[in-house]
Amino acid sequence: MATIKEVISERRNDCIAKIDEYNAALKENDNAKMVRLEQELKENEAAYAEAKCEELFERLAKEENPVKAAIAEHSYFVIAHKMRKGEGGVNEGFELIEDKVRQIDLVKFCKYCHKDTDWQHNVEKFNQLLALRAANELKMTKAQIKKICDSFYMSKLAREVEMGGTPDSNTAICKQLQMIIDRVLYEDNGKGKNVYRANTHDVAYLLMCYTKRGKKVLSVSVAKNTYMHRLVFDIMHRVVTGKVYDLEYRMISDTKVVEAKAAAKAKSEAKGKEQESAEKVETVVVEKAN
Repeated sequence: MATIKEVISERRNDCIAKIDEYNAALKENDNAKMVRLEQELKENEAAYAEAKCEELFERLAKEENPVKAAIAEHSYFVIAHKMRKGEGGVNEGFELIEDKVRQIDLVKFCKYCHKDTDWQHNVEKFNQLLALRAANELKMTKAQIKKICDSFYMSKLAREVEMGGTPDSNTAICKQLQMIIDRVLYEDNGKGKNVYRANTHDVAYLLMCYTKRGKKVLSVSVAKNTYMHRLVFDIMHRVVTGKVYDLEYRMISDTKVVEAKAAAKAKSEAKGKEQESAEKVETVVVEKAN
């Protein structure tokens, strides 16, 4: 029977072979063959990802604290493919990507290690509470809010979870978030509290990532349960590793950065010279003749 490493290597080689076949079919304009090969390529990528996940789980399960180790690890690399574009946007064929990031499924890992997974219901209930908070902030009607209470997608067990009422402050959100962290990873600090603590920065990250513009005009889309799990996992990763949050934005090119710095320096120097010249100017007072 093949080992996990052998399966990973075999699946990777299969993907490379399928990409080569696809690119050959592209040159021959064989659409039927291209469709078949792309489907087979996706199947191989899925099998590769599954094997990589199993390899990772096996390694993490051997750690002294597997759940903490998984949270610190956070993610792993899988392979994928993308279309290479030539001049004028012409498709030149697929190319292999070997650094596609995939986040660990913490619920799946806890099941793998035979650890408690009931906390997943707290995450779902927390999601609904945040959705109700968003509805309150948007000044939605009582009827609309009641509908959210009744129809929000969640498991029966999640509906039975008691986490308190709709959070009306960031402090309340932080407390509810801490409740989940305590369920997943707890280490007494000697004073009856968890060593791993959520803070206001975690709340800010959660709220900034939680919503986006909805598909309908004047609507807001809140996180689905799967995405909510990812956000909570991100925060636990920050708590365990002590990392800091970052901000992604559209950046100007390196050349423009250099130009902007040079312009700022020149402006500063010019301002300095003007100030220096002004200080050297003597004020002449003309007295009136008697």
